[in-house]
Amino acid sequence: MITLGIETSCDDTGIALYDSERGLLANKLVSQLDTHKPFGGVVPELASRDHQNNIIALIDHVFKESHLSLDQIDLISYTAGPGLVGSLMVGAGVAYGLSQAKSIPIIGVHHHLAHLEIAMLNNETIEKPYLGLLVSGGHTYFIQVAENYSCRILGSTIDDAVGEALDKSARVMGLGYPGGPILDQLSQTGHAMKKQLPRPMIHDKSLNMSFSGLKTALVKSWQDDHPPVEDLSLELITAVSDVLEKKLSNALKLTELKHVVFAGGVAANRYIRTQLTTCVAKYNAQLHIPDRSLCTDNGAMIAYLGYLLYRQGANIRSHFVNPSWSIEELL
Repeated sequence: MITLGIETSCDDTGIALYDSERGLLANKLVSQLDTHKPFGGVVPELASRDHQNNIIALIDHVFKESHLSLDQIDLISYTAGPGLVGSLMVGAGVAYGLSQAKSIPIIGVHHHLAHLEIAMLNNETIEKPYLGLLVSGGHTYFIQVAENYSCRILGSTIDDAVGEALDKSARVMGLGYPGGPILDQLSQTGHAMKKQLPRPMIHDKSLNMSFSGLKTALVKSWQDDHPPVEDLSLELITAVSDVLEKKLSNALKLTELKHVVFAGGVAANRYIRTQLTTCVAKYNAQLHIPDRSLCTDNGAMIAYLGYLLYRQGANIRSHFVNPSWSIEELL
């Protein structure tokens, strides 16, 4: 069974082909980084325009690279939400048009669940229910995923998501956009700082988190102390990691689950990946993380989740978008 995946939730156009027998056949992405960099963040109107300009050519490219045609596609999967409404509508519209033209089944999938489930692409041993930790530019939360894909949020950030805090901090330090990968690289050569940044809510026993105050403290440190950029980058990443590690420990004690999936763009951070791996091992649990190339938005995760849901006989809701779709409202 071959599934075409279409990802247009935010600012990157992702197209992929997944074959249930041969695996991932193609996974291509057109970045809009140059479009949004001058603004220090994503401009929704520009994002949807670029999706319109890029999506058809990218689909054609993926088919040519795979030596396949639309006639050989068994399922079309697209991101239905959450995300930017204009961007979502571009992907949904193209998916629906292709579906109608060739009478191909279509399924709209949840962007966040796709981030989590792609960890299973090369690993079929992740048992449900599992504990998910999604950490990205727009969201940071713990979630329990059941066998039937019903999901329950266990805790979340009460203000900034981790990725948002990293991007804003990098902007203050004059590092550019997006900040996460830049901070990751700089932190590799950083040294521990005597004056540490705070670890917000680290002693709070709930699974909720806060990162707005961490960003504020970084601004003050940068302006008052002028530390080396590598050192401050390391301290920021370490502070975030310490909070995530403590909250993950709380979650494992609470749920007693033995499989954890760490996903989202921030899951590509090397230091955080290492620290959370060590944390999970203390509880005789297993941590599953997608390949770094699959942590950020991509079409592969959309194609793969669409296939999984279709195979399971999930309720197919086609030709819809929901910019604020809660992961607790999947079923």
